[in-house]
Order: sequence, then structure tokens, then C-alpha cells
Amino acid sequence: MYLTNINKIKIFISSICIALLVTGCDLDQNLSGDESSDNNTDGRVIGTIHGVVKDAHSGARLKDIVVTTTVKGEIYWVFTNDVGHYAITNLSPGNYELTFSGSDGYAIMSTDEDIPTLETIGVIDMATSEDFHYTVTQDMPLYSLNAGVTGTVYTKQDEENTTLAGSGVTVIAEYEADFSPSWYSTVTDSDGVYSFSNLPALLATEEV
Repeated sequence: MYLTNINKIKIFISSICIALLVTGCDLDQNLSGDESSDNNTDGRVIGTIHGVVKDAHSGARLKDIVVTTTVKGEIYWVFTNDVGHYAITNLSPGNYELTFSGSDGYAIMSTDEDIPTLETIGVIDMATSEDFHYTVTQDMPLYSLNAGVTGTVYTKQDEENTTLAGSGVTVIAEYEADFSPSWYSTVTDSDGVYSFSNLPALLATEEV
């Protein structure tokens, strides 16, 4: 098979149609606003994850982006403010997956951050009644959904001859970046032509 007009996106061809199921976040409650939740520290480490969310291309700070994470089996969320800043506070040691969403014009992004124990960071001489405050800075660029890819799929008959693949061939564009979803699918038309629209638009210097 031959592909044309493909730039920095892995393309996979399959004759079987694939249904893409995207699960969304269940936004439950604001972490910083729920005083009754079981979100206590271990008495030693109090963690904070904060940062700024920006447009990856323009650098403009984005407000009202929803940042979600899971603490002890419960989903918590905060919004970025007018200058794109967010902060998730009062975290116990552990690993936290952050998801950045809330704007139809941007791809959903995710990342993992750790709040360490005192032993992990080598603090061994603190009194048990004292708290150690640990802060992680995680800025996040969001990519607009305005990129597109078009091409044609051919079927190889023999060493010298090819024909158009025709309609119904599934084409998958897969990203290696932390997008959700990380891949998109479409099918060819009767002329073997496929077209993607509304893909995450990476910068020219970035790979996918």
C-alpha cells in the first residue's frame, strides 16, 4: 500500500472497521472546596501540585480548564483561574494522574506526578508532629484541534501494478504524545481517499 501527504503521523491500514470508544471524566467535586472528604495526609507530608495551562502555539494562558485527579478512589477537580493557574492541595504521598480538559477547541491531555514520602526524599530528622510541605510544578500546554491529514490508499496487485483500494478501508492516525484519545480513525471513500480533520495540531518541531 502507498500513502501520500502524511507528515509526522503514524498511519495504520486495516480492512476491518474499528469503533473508537472514548470515555470521559466523571467530574465529581472540587478538591479544595470539600472539607469533609477523606483526603488527609499521613501527618508528615502535605503535597501540592500546581501550574499554568497555556495554548501550546500562542502561549496564551487558558482559564476555566478542568484539572481532574483521583484521590483514594474519588475524583476531584479544580478550574484554572483567569491567568491559567491551578492548584491541587492537601495531597498525601502517592502517584496522581492529572487530566486537563474542558474546552471543545483543545485536545485532552494527561500526565502523572508523584508526591513522595519523607523516606523517599531523604528527610529523616523531623519530629513526628511536624508537617513537611512538598510542591510539584506541572505546567501544561494544550493543543488546538485544527490539524488535518489527507491521502490515498492503493492496493498492490503485483510488483508492477497497483489499484485504488476503494471504499471502506480503515485508516488510523496514532499520536505518541499524551493525548486522550491517542489515536483517531477514518475510512476511505470510493476512490481510496481518506481525510482527517480536527486533529491535535503539534508544533513543527515536535514528533507524534
